[in-house]
Amino acid sequence: MARELIRDYNRIRPVLEHIYTYGFFSREDFERQGVMKKSGYDKELQRLLSILPPYILLSKQDGKRRYFYIRRDYFTNRTPWLTASYFLHSVKTERICLSLLVLTQLPSTQAQLCLRAEQLPGLPDTGILSTLWRQLRRMEDLGYIEKRRRQYQPPLDPLSGLDRGQLTALYQLTALFAYGGFPRTPAEFLRRSIQREFFIRGWLPPGDAFLFRDNCCRSVFDEQLVCQLAKACQNHQLVKLTKDNRTFQAAPLYVQLDPRMGRWYLVCVDTEAGQALRIRLRLIDQCTVRKETFQAAPYQKIAQDRLSNTYLSTADRSPVRVEVQLLLSADSFLFQQFQREIFVGEVVQRKAGLFYCATVRDPLELKPLLRSYYPYLRICPGQHTLDQEIREELKRMLKHYGTLS
Repeated sequence: MARELIRDYNRIRPVLEHIYTYGFFSREDFERQGVMKKSGYDKELQRLLSILPPYILLSKQDGKRRYFYIRRDYFTNRTPWLTASYFLHSVKTERICLSLLVLTQLPSTQAQLCLRAEQLPGLPDTGILSTLWRQLRRMEDLGYIEKRRRQYQPPLDPLSGLDRGQLTALYQLTALFAYGGFPRTPAEFLRRSIQREFFIRGWLPPGDAFLFRDNCCRSVFDEQLVCQLAKACQNHQLVKLTKDNRTFQAAPLYVQLDPRMGRWYLVCVDTEAGQALRIRLRLIDQCTVRKETFQAAPYQKIAQDRLSNTYLSTADRSPVRVEVQLLLSADSFLFQQFQREIFVGEVVQRKAGLFYCATVRDPLELKPLLRSYYPYLRICPGQHTLDQEIREELKRMLKHYGTLS
C-alpha cells in the first residue's frame, strides 16, 4: 500500500478530475491531453483503486480500450469519495514513527520523548532530535497535542462534551460544508470524526440530510491549491506559478469562486510584465509560495483597471455595451428564471418592452446565458458578434444531431 502513496497531490488531481468529469478517457486519450504518459497509466489507476471502493470507480470495455468512470446517481453524494483522494498523500516513515511515539507516550516532557526517540530502531542516527522537535511543534499547531507547563498532553476532545442532539446538528453542518461548501477536505475529516464518535458511544450515525448535484463536487480537486493561494493572498506573499509550460512570478490578490459552475479562479498580477490575470485554478500546473512579500495597493490598482467589467476571463479590450430585448412577459416563469441566472447587468423596462443590458469587456462571457434563452430574446446590434456566433453554434448543433440537413 505504501508504494501507491504520493507526495504531490497535483500528480493525481488531473487524472481523477478527467475520470470524474468525462469518463471516456483511455490511456491514449490521457497522453494526448498531456495529463500523463501511457507508461504511467496503470500506476496512477492503481492509486485510485486503492482508495476508492470498486462500486464507485467503474470501468467499461470498448474493444481493446478500457475506460474508467465514476458512477453517479440522484441519491448518493460523491464528494466524500472524491475527498478521500487526499488520503493518497504519503508521509516519511520517520514522521509516522515519531507521531506514534508521541501519541502513545503522553503525558511526557520533551526530554523524555527525545530519550525514547533515540531508542527507536530503524530511524537515522543523526538529526532525529531536531525532526522530533519540528514534529512536536507541528502536532501542537494542528491540535493533536497541547503543552501544559513542561509536559505534552493529549488535548481535550471537543466532541466528548456534546449530547446526541448537538452531535447530530454538528454532523449535518459539517456534511453541508463537506459536500457543497469550503473547505471541504477538513470538513470531511471532521464529519468522519463525528461518525466515529457515534460508533464509540454505541449509536448509529445520522443519515445525510442533503443531496448535491454532481457538478457541485468538481471543485474539490482544487481545494489544496485554494488553501495554498488563499493563505498567500492573506499574507501578501509572492507565488511562482507554472501554467502552459511557462513559469512566472505573480502577486496573488484574490481567490475567486464561481458557484454556478463550481470553478475557482486566481486574480493576480504578473510582477515582471505588470499584467493583471484571472487564471482558472485547474490550469495551474505548479504553485510555490515564496517568502518575499509585496505591497497590495499598487497591484490592486492594476487589477481593477484591467479586470473591471470582466468576470471569468482576462479581456484586453475596452468595455462593450450589450443590449438584448426579452420576448417574455414580466410575470412569466421564464423571465423570473432569467433574472435568477444573470450574473452581470440588469433588466430595464422600456416602451418597446423588457431589455437586458450589461457592460462587459468580453461579450463571450454572456454567450452561455444568451444561448440558453435564445428563442425568447433578440440580441440588438452592437460592437460584438454575439448574435452571429450563437446562430452558427446552434446550426452546428442541429446538424450534428441530424435535425438539419
